[in-house]
Amino acid sequence: MVAEKILRWFWLLLLWSVATVHASVPEDEFCINNRAHTSASAVASNLSIGIQVRDRGRVVFPGNGGVYHLKWRKKYCRAVSGDERVEIFDKKAFGSWKQKASIETRLLKNMELRIGRSGRIDQIYGLNYVYNPHLEEGLPSESRWMTELYSNSDIPLNQICMPGTHNAGSYKISALSGEDPFMDKPVREILDKVKFDFLDLPVKQVVALWAKNQDLNVYEQLKKGVRYLDIRARKVKGRLVTVHQLEGATIAKVVEDLRRFLDENPGEVVIFHVSEAHGMSREERREIYQLLETQLGGRLSDPKVMTPGSSIKEFQNAGKQVIVVAEDSGDHPMIWHWYQNLSNIWYDKSRPDEILERLAASIPYRRNDQFYVSQMILTPRDGDIAKMAVPGIPGSQDQLIDTIRKPSGMMKYLMNAAQKNNKRVNIVLQDFIEDSDIFRACMAENKMQLEGALN
Repeated sequence: MVAEKILRWFWLLLLWSVATVHASVPEDEFCINNRAHTSASAVASNLSIGIQVRDRGRVVFPGNGGVYHLKWRKKYCRAVSGDERVEIFDKKAFGSWKQKASIETRLLKNMELRIGRSGRIDQIYGLNYVYNPHLEEGLPSESRWMTELYSNSDIPLNQICMPGTHNAGSYKISALSGEDPFMDKPVREILDKVKFDFLDLPVKQVVALWAKNQDLNVYEQLKKGVRYLDIRARKVKGRLVTVHQLEGATIAKVVEDLRRFLDENPGEVVIFHVSEAHGMSREERREIYQLLETQLGGRLSDPKVMTPGSSIKEFQNAGKQVIVVAEDSGDHPMIWHWYQNLSNIWYDKSRPDEILERLAASIPYRRNDQFYVSQMILTPRDGDIAKMAVPGIPGSQDQLIDTIRKPSGMMKYLMNAAQKNNKRVNIVLQDFIEDSDIFRACMAENKMQLEGALN
């Protein structure tokens, strides 16, 4: 009997903890949750977290004008209001309060800012953005979400949230891969030094750990909801291949996977972006586009007929499923010129807070006649790679990207910044899409837009 009661209480406690972790924040509120006890560095420093809320410089919380000590495992929630900002402070044992962050509360709407583990030992704690959208009717299917949501909608394609994959063909990269003849100069210098040394393979393994950005092949990426493919192309030893420092999948395999997916899902639209073609002649580039035309035929969209402002319904009615974006539209009549139709800025940052700040700051300058890519990807610094053998330091690209604890929370922050400026988050570029919760957040935003909940 006692054992049964203990078991019952255990399950109740477990259910309560799960509900607590996954509970949604009300639409017009934000929460600050002190989870610093989950960080060994914060515990060792006996770290305290404090907050203030200011309205145009005047402290409105706490009432005494000081700093409110938010203790471990405690949460503070507040309605989003006007021009208020929440200020985050910390102090170590016997120290004084030091301001660490200042965030406009409108950008935290419907979110929890969780102060806790950062994913790397050289940071005492991280600011982790958590978003758990409430979806009464559930999610559309990952394979057919455009068909299920937009077959009867006139919303422009560049106003819709779409997951994308960074270096989509890199899933084939390994220590045995061939080398990109146009790889970054520092990587080339290192590989040249060990070319005829027993260190050749171990060094290439390190390069592969940082060069690989996906585990799923392109067909699997598309089945996971991806509708934007970032393609780095080269002609190496007579073969068209994708690259990222090392050779990835062949272009033929990427196009085969794309055709297979489109055959199975005739209402879906995919952006095929040749974002790099270094060293390739016009004839070699044209081989890629000829391959696409041969394999996909009339499904390639004509930029003289469609625009980024065309709706999915218009693409479906015309039987068009692929938008090919590249730098030189003279290579093929079906190419959408990159700089006219798509903005895809790389900010070269290695910390989640740094990349989020830059992405949010760029949103007010978006135009309504282009596609926009938010590159929610992290780029390692030299110090990251040098310290990769140290426990607690990311030792590969997938470990680095894992320091974005909740990609959906960062995306919601961008959505709030976009809504504030009467803009939309369009394409969200991610590494290792299978580990991301971007699809759920994207679809929640799309459904709210369709239901008229967004202005």
